[in-house]
Amino acid sequence: GLSTDPGQGSTSAPSKNTPEVFSVRLGDGRCAEGFEACLKGIKKGTVARCHVAGECLLPDEVSGAHVDAVVPEGWWRDAEARYRDGRDARQATKGLPRVVVDVCIEGIDDTLKKARDPMTASLPEKDRWSQVLKERGARLFRAKRFRRAEAVWHDGVKMFSFWKPEDSGLDPGDYHLRENARSRTLSIPLMLNEAMLMRKRRAFKDAELSLNECIENDGNHVKALFRRGQVRVDLQKWELAKDDLRRAIDLGGAAVEADVARELARLKKMERAQDAKDGKGMKHTFDDDRDAIYGEKVSNEKRVARAKAEVKAAAAKRDAGLFSVDAGVREDVKKTSSQKPSDYDWTSSYHTGDRPAYETAAAADPNPSNRPVLVDDLDAELEEISDEEEEAKRAAKQEYYNTQIGL
Repeated sequence: GLSTDPGQGSTSAPSKNTPEVFSVRLGDGRCAEGFEACLKGIKKGTVARCHVAGECLLPDEVSGAHVDAVVPEGWWRDAEARYRDGRDARQATKGLPRVVVDVCIEGIDDTLKKARDPMTASLPEKDRWSQVLKERGARLFRAKRFRRAEAVWHDGVKMFSFWKPEDSGLDPGDYHLRENARSRTLSIPLMLNEAMLMRKRRAFKDAELSLNECIENDGNHVKALFRRGQVRVDLQKWELAKDDLRRAIDLGGAAVEADVARELARLKKMERAQDAKDGKGMKHTFDDDRDAIYGEKVSNEKRVARAKAEVKAAAAKRDAGLFSVDAGVREDVKKTSSQKPSDYDWTSSYHTGDRPAYETAAAADPNPSNRPVLVDDLDAELEEISDEEEEAKRAAKQEYYNTQIGL
């Protein structure tokens, strides 16, 4: 069924139960935006009802009287304000003329799918298709169809979302390296335009991310640096914005001098406004009668005088080494243990004096009383141990030789 009146239902549509066979090529800009979105979500051999209204009834490649046929009078005058306030997407179909169509897809021809797929399309195909999307988005922008222009430019950016491997083993002739470099160059204008519309609708963080990618692709791109400086001014990243704007004027010279000067003036104005706001909020921070932490206002002069006296007294005690009002001198720290040596568990830890005796013969035990061994000269003791070890090794070797000779 077909309905062009917002108050008319699909059951009373003038073309109800009138089937018509048609063919359409998706992505060429001649199909209505909403109808194309419906077709993309329908599978072959299935039937679906599509509701398309308002600005979504317009194809990309449309102009003149057709543009005003599906929207109220004066719709385009406040298009920029709607887009800036985020009302453009919400009101694109609300309360506007609509079309209701039952669609059955009988066949799909996907022979051109590979030419528009980022992973399978060749670089000349990507170049040609990106230029088509770039020019189409420019026409939509001039027609104040900002929401649709951003979507078209984003489709162009996605054409360059796949990079080929640049490993020397997979690309010995550096063909992929050159192709990726060319792809980065072709994607920059589309990302710049997309970031411009993101900033227009106050999506500053998204715009900054898009511009960061532009500058990663070309670190000396003047327009990308300038627009990122603008976005960072909006985000109140003032020091970073100054760096971008100064670098833009160093690279661009007189061509961008006036624009950079205007942005720096806007930045300084915002800084002064923020300083004034901070100064107003922090003006009474160190006043004696300022608001307390919990909102209690200290306005009693006696209480203020008493508090000052306590602060002075505490400072005097600190300077004199006194840390307590009751005690004149700080006592030494004492550390005692409530565990007695007799209560120690010798399997885990024990007192040296209560260490258990070794289970060895008294004649073989060099220290039968189990007393600590005192070493007067550590170097001599280590040398003696070393000599004993060498003697033991020599004796073992001699015994081995004697055994071998006897065999």
